[in-house]
Amino acid sequence: MFPFDKILTYIANEQCALVVGPDIMQFDGQPMNMYLRNKLYEQYQDEVTHYYAEDGLFQFPGQEASVKSDVAQSMRTLCSRLPATPGYNEDILKTIARLPFHLILSINPDTFLSDTFFKYGVTHRFSHYRKGERPSDDVAPPTREEPLIYNVGGSVLEDESLVLDYEDLFSLIGSTLGASGLPDGLRTALEKIRTFIFVGFNFEKWHTQIMLRILCGKAGYRKFAGPHEVSDATRVFLAHQFKIDFWDKDKGDFLPFFVEEATKFVDPDPKNANRAFMRTLLESPLAPEETNIMREIQNAQYPRAITSLMAYAKGNADFENTAIQLSGRFQLLTQSQATMDSRDYLTTLNQIADAVIKLARAISESK
Repeated sequence: MFPFDKILTYIANEQCALVVGPDIMQFDGQPMNMYLRNKLYEQYQDEVTHYYAEDGLFQFPGQEASVKSDVAQSMRTLCSRLPATPGYNEDILKTIARLPFHLILSINPDTFLSDTFFKYGVTHRFSHYRKGERPSDDVAPPTREEPLIYNVGGSVLEDESLVLDYEDLFSLIGSTLGASGLPDGLRTALEKIRTFIFVGFNFEKWHTQIMLRILCGKAGYRKFAGPHEVSDATRVFLAHQFKIDFWDKDKGDFLPFFVEEATKFVDPDPKNANRAFMRTLLESPLAPEETNIMREIQNAQYPRAITSLMAYAKGNADFENTAIQLSGRFQLLTQSQATMDSRDYLTTLNQIADAVIKLARAISESK
């Protein structure tokens, strides 16, 4: 029996992390990552040296860096098409968005979780593993008010972060084991974690077990997983080595049951007596253009956000003029940065960013 009250108390105290794997959605009977990689192999089988189907990893020609770059770009294109592909399940992502985890680790390279958080109005931060990342590439400490979604396996938004061959995989494993691995803010957050919840995993993969050890295997705290098809030997190994308890699939779907328990949960801290535990999502989701602008702002890609805003404002003279004014303010700020007090610069930059988001909201509401 899952100790839901204990797990939910850890969530309330920001001591529980959710770890999401590729089996969170299935396409043509395959986990998302294998579906994508098998599709890539169909497209590039005459250009790659070899495809290791068991792990979904490629071997690229030694002198043909362009092939790997092409595969990475195609991965992004394929990911962008998945929401329109049978098997894509936004309801699962919305369920996760409602649960107040302060830290979500995703093994997948897509941005679907973050996109859903944006789309339904859940404030959060998104970051991902980058090759050669240093602790100075930090992330803000996650909180229930501003959770962190961290893609351990890189992101389709950045080609060089993707794990496409064994060299990438070994780089990821070696980096996260060493001093130059995960950002300091994330490491600090992981040190405070007392329990983990796993959904959508294939625990039979050897590299999955290594990543388990890196992320959460050192401490002897209990871990819990949704229903997974694993061999008896693997189940025993995981129970003893990682202290993982599996949800009995005969009891029904794990996430809906989890939501039901979370809905009834009362935070034991008197200070939170009037604080809603579950997150509330927007009834009307944000437009894709607005979501994209918000993501660019969060990633400090201000010129791209303003360019997208100006394109979104087309057709309405008032909105166009306001967007042009914001663009001018940002250009002037950039030109003046060297002579400004850093505090004044950041204050003005935040004001412009806030104005960009508000204008995008106004444009969306007008359509």
